Parts: sequence; C-alpha cells; structure tokens
Amino acid sequence: MGDGFRKVSVLFKVIVPFIALSIISGAGVGVLSQTLKKDKEEGKFTFVDGKARKQKIGAEKWQEAEENTPVETGDRVKTLIRTRAEIKLEELDIIRLAPKTTIDVLKLYKEGKDKKRESEIEVQEGDIWANIGSLDASSSLDLNTAVANATVKGTVFRVNVGEDSTTELKVYKGEVDVSGKTPVTEEPEKEEKKSGSLAPKQIQAPKQVEGPKEVTMKEWTYIVREMQKIVISADKKVMYHGEFSSEDKDEQTDWVEWNRQRDKNLGLQVPSEEKPDHGPPMKDEGEGQKEKDMGKSREEGSRLR
Repeated sequence: MGDGFRKVSVLFKVIVPFIALSIISGAGVGVLSQTLKKDKEEGKFTFVDGKARKQKIGAEKWQEAEENTPVETGDRVKTLIRTRAEIKLEELDIIRLAPKTTIDVLKLYKEGKDKKRESEIEVQEGDIWANIGSLDASSSLDLNTAVANATVKGTVFRVNVGEDSTTELKVYKGEVDVSGKTPVTEEPEKEEKKSGSLAPKQIQAPKQVEGPKEVTMKEWTYIVREMQKIVISADKKVMYHGEFSSEDKDEQTDWVEWNRQRDKNLGLQVPSEEKPDHGPPMKDEGEGQKEKDMGKSREEGSRLR
C-alpha cells in the first residue's frame, strides 16, 4: 500500500503542475489574443504640437492627449489654437488635424457585414489631412460632415468644414465618392391673374385650402478624382465640382506644405503636383454626377412639414 500511495503521489505531483500550466498558458493566449484584437481596433496619437484633447462622445470631461495616447471607437478629438496633431489609425493610415479642429471617431475597425472591417469618422469643424494607404476589399472608411458623406479609397485628401458646415474636399491622389441629399420643394401654385374688366364674372365655389407642401430629397453622388475638389454649401447644395491647381493660394499655405513634407518623411504615398489627365467622364457619370429623384416612393422618412 505504501508503494501504491507513493506512485499516486508522484503522479499527482506531475499532473497538477501540467494542468495548471495548461490553464495559465490558455489564459495567456486568450489575453494575448484580446490584446492583439484591441490593438487592431484602436489608433493612437503619433504627433502633437500644442494642446490636443479627447473625450468620449457625449461626456463632459476632456483629457490631455499626447504622443501614444490611444484613440478608439466613441472618442471625440480636438485640437486647440496653434495646435497640430497626427493620429495613426493603422500602419499606412494617417489623419492630421489642423488648429481648432474637432472629429468624432464613430467606428474604428469594427467588424460589420460580411466580416468587413468598418471605420467611420465625422469632421465637426476645422481642417484635416488624410493619407489612407491600407484599404482593401476587407475594409472601408467613411468620412462624414453635416452636409455630405465621403467613401474613401486608398487616397490622399483634405477636408475643410466651416463654422456653418460648408464643406470643401480636395483629392490629391486616388479618388473619393462624395454623396448627399438636397431638399427639393414643389413650386407653389401661382395666383390667378386678376382681370381689369368690369363685366360680371361667375363666382366659383370656395376651394379647400391645401396643407403644407411636401419636401422630397434628391440624392446625388460625385466622384472626386486626383487634383479635383468639391464644395457643398450649408444647405447641402453642390456649389463647385472641378479641378484645382497646386498654384492656388490655398495650396501655398504652411499647413499644406507641412503635410506634404511629413508624408514624405514617413515614407507614405506622396501626391504629384502635376495636373493629371482625367480624360472624358465615365459613361455612368454624365458630367461627373449621378442624380436620383427619390420622390414619394423613396422618402425614407424624409417628409418635412
């Protein structure tokens, strides 16, 4: 019995540590897996010159943001006066904020339909420069403002949002699909012109007074290519869509020059300053625009009274 007890004891001493090690190793792998997953779902500040802040959207408290401060889904980020900041979303995805700029990170690499990694950023105000180089069929990035939505492909572009939400988007490399919806109201009925004749006139029966006119939404989409820009007004109307030049006054600013140089220093895709030849419009673009009158059949809850 003594020998049997010793054998069991030895076996127990061997098995228990092995089980414990397996549990610890499994937990470690799980923790490591979660850590790697979290890293893929967050970005971080890689440059701050001045004072930058971040908070959870809807919260009151702001916190200081400095280099290596993480940025994740649900964060609002802003730069103060005389501040520049850079956020790395992924190895080849960079967004820079000019002074007095605020963005909301609505989604960052969240798994969506068909297991596609989706990111969505809204520019509240200010000026951003984006150099996006890692997008493929398995990922997407939407950049929105109050008046337009932009579907980003691998590209270098810049967005400015004014105090009244007027939005200007410039593409330096690649292309961006910009879409929106413009309210369209029916023309009011014209009053019957009064005659100067004194001849008797038959009096018509009173007409039922019509209610408020229905407002529908007209959906539009523009493809903005290399060295083109689009300007959308506060009332969501496209004011300009066409080319711009690197010789324009707005392209000679310190902000643009700094971004170009930083892209170059980081080894990112650098836009050409030569004017590209876009050729004739694509067959389904018309003059670069696709419009659909949504009308009553596609109101999408857009009725305004």
